Amino acid sequence: MKNEIVFEHGGDELVFNKKMELYYIEWVDAIANTGWMSEGETDDWFKTQSMIVKQVGWIVYEDDECIGMIGRLSEWDGGVKEYGQLQKIPTTWIKKKIKLTKYVK
Repeated sequence: MKNEIVFEHGGDELVFNKKMELYYIEWVDAIANTGWMSEGETDDWFKTQSMIVKQVGWIVYEDDECIGMIGRLSEWDGGVKEYGQLQKIPTTWIKKKIKLTKYVK
């Protein structure tokens, strides 16, 4: 498969010219609290609050600072291909990354 990935779709093949790998990732998201807290409550909030996001998608861009992940691939009649659910995630936020491409035909 030269520099492309092929997806089956209703008996037809969708061919995307960019090599994409399917991944499961877990990453820590930024969170905020817009309310008022005492100094002690604030310290406790920063020590105890976090949000872990669990996500599956195709990584279409990656460098030292971030990954670009998409959640959907589609092709319109006439051959126009589109990506959906684009997300840019800083690499330092990523805690787990598992390649799933080998499990998908």
